[in-house]
Formats: sequence, structure tokens, C-alpha cells
Amino acid sequence: MTSRGLDKRRPSQDNVHRGDVGVWRISEMTSARALEVLPSLYQAFLGYTVLFVFVGLALLFLRKAATNEVGPGYWALAYFLHGAGFLAWTGTVTSRLWDFYLLGDLLHLAGFVLLVCGIYRFAGYRFRRWNLYVLGVFVLGWLCSIVLLQRQFPGAFLFSSALRAVLLLWSGHMILRLTPSESLEGRRLAGWGLTAWGVSALGLPVLLAFHAAYPLAVGLLVGLQMLVVLGMVILVVDRMRLLAEAIATHAGRLEGLLPICAFCKRIRAGDESWHSVEEYIRDRSDADFTHGVCPDCMEKYYPGISALSPTE
Repeated sequence: MTSRGLDKRRPSQDNVHRGDVGVWRISEMTSARALEVLPSLYQAFLGYTVLFVFVGLALLFLRKAATNEVGPGYWALAYFLHGAGFLAWTGTVTSRLWDFYLLGDLLHLAGFVLLVCGIYRFAGYRFRRWNLYVLGVFVLGWLCSIVLLQRQFPGAFLFSSALRAVLLLWSGHMILRLTPSESLEGRRLAGWGLTAWGVSALGLPVLLAFHAAYPLAVGLLVGLQMLVVLGMVILVVDRMRLLAEAIATHAGRLEGLLPICAFCKRIRAGDESWHSVEEYIRDRSDADFTHGVCPDCMEKYYPGISALSPTE
């Protein structure tokens, strides 16, 4: 197997020092520095697995709290899949390098798709038939990159990274341009975080050309994902706040037909009891009353006082 291909086993600590760097090897990169970095990178993947699982759990609780929002449910599944993808890349599920790379990449791909679907639904759009066509083209492109991976690893890896970047940049556009502007900070954090994530995905092959930058490259992508999920949480919380404010405003406003007595002007409540106008409105709104005398009533009931001029 040449250095452009993929080895058949996960590079364990011993295999790494024999040169089996596998999928992480780009072109002829087999230096001693890369061999020293990879074992710690596999251990970091296990830590990322735990991190993403807990983020997914937090998003599930957010979905339960925000029952009217479907986005957090998609995002929770997306982060669970990302965590499973990192777990696959540790070689825990299978020790065959080609298998665990494909499994991890497939899980990450599904996570990206669900993340975009959640943002799409959060922006207020419903799924259409053309969405399936776009998904089919994306999956076909990913399959082409996998087929080319063993023959032309650098080019196939760059193409796979570009597919992810397109999804992330499109998601950032939806957050920044297509969502309501009720949460400026949340939109900025999530939208620009997705944009930076997409740009970083494009630059990932360049970073991986420097062996010591392996942990930095992966850590950068993970950090951007944490910023994105925090921004999306802010978006959901702000939308819940605005909804609560709208409900409170609506509750403080009387609507519909009010049955009022033609003689005494008392209003009939739902329990068939009758109340004065002041009492009825005070009990059912945030309004209160202060009493005065209008000019007409002043002239009618206090003619002597109303006849006096201010100078008198």
C-alpha cells in the first residue's frame, strides 16, 4: 500500500511507529512528528465523543422546554451523530482503518445534514421536494469522494471538505439573512460561527499538511461547533422570551363582544355575575382607574363651579 492509499488497520500506538498512519496521511507525509501526534489525537477523539453526547443531551432538554421549536430536536440528533463519528474514529467500533474512517465520516455527514435541516426548519421553512434532490446530489458527491479516496487522497479529501463547507456556509446564510431579527447577538454568534466553521472546513486540508497542526485543526472545528450551538440556544431562548411577552400583552387586552346592561352599564361575566365597568376591566387587564369629572358633567352637576372662570 502506497502512502496515497489507506492502510487496512487502525494505527495503534505500535502500528503508528511502524508507519501505518493511514487516512491521516496526505501525499508523502510520513514524518516522525506526525507519528508522535496521532496517538494523542485518537485519545482526543474519545474526549470529543463525551463532549458532543452531553451537548446533545442539553439540546434534548432545550427541545422539551421549547415545545414549539423543532430545531433543537434536529440539532440534538446532529450532535449525537457527531459524537458517534468521533467514537468511530477512535477505532473502538472496528479496528480496520478503512471501515472506521468510512463509518466516522458517514456519521459526521449525517450530523451535518441534520444540523442544516434543523436550521432550515427553525428559519420557518417546510421541507419541499427540491430539498430531497439537493440531498441526493450531496450524498452522490460524498460517494464520489469516497470512491476517489484510495486513488487520489488529497483531492478527494479536499472535495469532501468542500461539501461540508457548502452546507455550513448555506446554514450561516440562513441564520444571518433569513431568520427574524429578534435576537441580534444570537444571530451573529450562530451565523458567523457557521460561516467560520465552513471556511475552516475548506482550510482543513491545508492545516493537515502540517503534522503538528492536527490537534489544532480538529480542536478549531470543535470549538466553532460549540460557539454555533451556543448561538442557536440564544436564538431559541430569545424566541421563547418574545413569545411569552406576546402572550402577556394579549392577555392584558380585552377582545370580542362584552354583554353590558343598557341601563346600569354593568358587564356580565362568564359565570353570569355582573360587575361594574371599572371592576370588570381591572380584574381582566393591567389597566387601573383614577376618577375625575369631565367638562359636561361638571357643568351638569356643579353649574356654579363650572361657571367660574380661572381668574375668578
